[in-house]
Amino acid sequence: TFDALKVQVNTTINLSASYKGFSVPVKFTSAYTYWFAPGVGWVKASGTGNVAGNSFSETIELQSDRIP
Repeated sequence: TFDALKVQVNTTINLSASYKGFSVPVKFTSAYTYWFAPGVGWVKASGTGNVAGNSFSETIELQSDRIP
């Protein structure tokens, strides 16, 4: 466990790619929470998102740390 700073980030990106008159819109949204511990750095991230109608979720967590 760590004493940590908690940062919440919400992101929305709208893209449009065009080729020979054909346009494809792509939307990306996500909601993530990041935890940063003093002297260690990034220790955890957890979030959900959606890319072009495909949903995902993930959690990334530091399993061990060795401070010299």
